Amino acid sequence: MARDGDQEPRDRDLFGGSITMRVPSRFEDVSCVREIPDNQEVLVDAEVDQSFIVEILEHVHSVADDRSAAFFFSDLAEASASSLCEIESKGTFQMPSIPGIYASFAYGRMQVAKHRDAQDFANLLRVLLVNVRLPQKETDMLITCNIPQIVNPQSSTNAGKQCPITSVVDDKDLPPLVAMFEDAARSMKIRDWNLFG
Repeated sequence: MARDGDQEPRDRDLFGGSITMRVPSRFEDVSCVREIPDNQEVLVDAEVDQSFIVEILEHVHSVADDRSAAFFFSDLAEASASSLCEIESKGTFQMPSIPGIYASFAYGRMQVAKHRDAQDFANLLRVLLVNVRLPQKETDMLITCNIPQIVNPQSSTNAGKQCPITSVVDDKDLPPLVAMFEDAARSMKIRDWNLFG
């Protein structure tokens, strides 16, 4: 599991400093290793395969605010070819550092094969998603945290690991990880609104 000293959150510059968010230091910027789409920022703790993703999307006018997080959760499950899409909780989400916006959350489970793995090698993930709606900027922003709960021994998650991960997080271990995600999401600040055009 994560090292205690690496749980300390620190401010991260996202999208060239246009957005900042406080995330535990154990999460590293994936763009230093591989190319990431311009509309995404991806931070990963490779030791436990947990990730934070911030994504900027075109605003979906046809989806009502109170259904938006569930819509994007289901959309993510479909895009990931998940064999499971189970929303366990949803509701409004307070974003004190971005006043005047509507935000909502959807938390649940997906069963997703990593990279090009066969579906038989899929991992069970707890997925935490917050949707920040910025209709005045024609934007929907997603903040997502993926927390593997059961890692298939044949998953490419374990490629190159001397001690393969099989089970990562029990249900009883989830509350502090949910709190970590919510603290990070609530810390988000938009420094430059020109990011959204």
